[in-house]
Amino acid sequence: MAKLIRLAYASRACFEPSVGSSELEPDIIEILAQSRVNNQSAQIGGVLYYADGYFFQCLEGDESMVLNLVEKIRQDDRHRDLKISFCKKIRRRYFKAWSMKYVPIGNAVTDLIKSRGYSSFTPSEFDESDINSLLHLFSQLKDTSLKNEKLKACYRLKLHWWQRLIPARY
Repeated sequence: MAKLIRLAYASRACFEPSVGSSELEPDIIEILAQSRVNNQSAQIGGVLYYADGYFFQCLEGDESMVLNLVEKIRQDDRHRDLKISFCKKIRRRYFKAWSMKYVPIGNAVTDLIKSRGYSSFTPSEFDESDINSLLHLFSQLKDTSLKNEKLKACYRLKLHWWQRLIPARY
């Protein structure tokens, strides 16, 4: 039987955010589309959050698959200073239904961060309790990226030709 793990990490984005844009960043669209294709075939689930120049990602799945994926993620030049916040064995996944859920910046996350004594989103400083609270919140929030037409188009381009014939189920 496969060992399931939950691994969370934080990293700094290497791109400049679009000023005043409420749209998804182009780099995030690309990351989400590629993750949703690759993670689905590897049976990895997870969530991605981006704010204040930081990525926060949680991955869940078979231990060897998740650890191999993290090594590939380390090589991605869209971010730097990757720090694994925690990695632990689990019995139940928070994000089993999501190959890669995206939680947009919102008041609920901002309120949680402030209630825990932080002035901004700095996930590399979070302790395990902060992360568990954040993941619990993420598991309850909706993924609004599913409505993003640019992401849908990018996702479909990442699929093999025969997969494009099947209606997308993110």
